[in-house]
Amino acid sequence: MAKPVLEYSRFLNKISKNRQPSLIREMTKILAAAPPEMIPLSGGLPNPKLFPFKELTVQVTGGQPISLSGGRLEQALQYLPTGGLPSLVTQLKNLQVEMHAPKPE
Repeated sequence: MAKPVLEYSRFLNKISKNRQPSLIREMTKILAAAPPEMIPLSGGLPNPKLFPFKELTVQVTGGQPISLSGGRLEQALQYLPTGGLPSLVTQLKNLQVEMHAPKPE
């Protein structure tokens, strides 16, 4: 199923349209996609093997507990591109399309 393309530029003012991306944020995107054998000396991407947690469980009010461990926990503890955890962003976009079926303009 093709995803609809929505046009949001009409909501941006002149100042917002002229904004340039942050160099630090752009660098974080590049470092997040780097191979694991690369040792970044900038960007603050710590070695996940050094995290002091094996599992994390959060009890959500009125819901089931959420548990993270292994690779998912390592990914959640890392610094991420500003747009968020890519796998979560994809899930949310798919949910939005599935639940609300936005129409392209």
